[in-house]
Amino acid sequence: MKQIYFAILLFCVSVCASAESNSYPLTELERPITLPKGIGEVGLGLVYGMQSQNNGWPPLALSLKYGISDDLELDLLGLRYRFFRNDWLQTSVRAGLRGIGQSSGGSWVIMEGGFDVKHIYSPRVAMLYTFDGRYHQYSAQTDIVDLSVSIGPLAQLTESSALAINYCYRKISETGSAQGNWARAAFLWSMRTDLDFKFEGAIGNVRVSNDFRYSGNRNMYENTVGTQVRWRF
Repeated sequence: MKQIYFAILLFCVSVCASAESNSYPLTELERPITLPKGIGEVGLGLVYGMQSQNNGWPPLALSLKYGISDDLELDLLGLRYRFFRNDWLQTSVRAGLRGIGQSSGGSWVIMEGGFDVKHIYSPRVAMLYTFDGRYHQYSAQTDIVDLSVSIGPLAQLTESSALAINYCYRKISETGSAQGNWARAAFLWSMRTDLDFKFEGAIGNVRVSNDFRYSGNRNMYENTVGTQVRWRF
């Protein structure tokens, strides 16, 4: 599976290496909440997760996005729509299919929806608000409702670098339940308008009931460190 991700990544690099997205802002604070019309983006993220007795490498995170219009973005098997924008505020909603499969335990489907707000307070500072909801439907076990909310500032340090800090609360319900609180920090470096990197870390806790069975993903680790690279073309 890792070979497939790297093959896709190398292909996208070869396509966009000579096509810098001049219409896309260099500064993170000025970037729209959805990709502009005609611009595509591919991203690859790698995270190492740490927990009391369960350290490990979650699967590589691959993202593919394309701006259908300035306000409508295609994101793999989902859509994001920016329904409001002015000089200091942007808001969007999103929904999509995030997973489908079959295993010895039966079939499963994961659907996701969310709401995002970017509130610019000054040329250097913005606040980011996010609400996420996921519904995991299983044919052979209890369905899962997975909700999270996060809030935090985005500070533009220089023209090409920014710092994002946020607090996230997550609650998952099924036969048992789990709750988690995280503090995250990410350093964002825009090497060019079409190429940027993110270096992030998170610390937190996960409180799990005795009969909780959710396998989860990278967000179920108490502490994480990771990096992501994104190309636009």
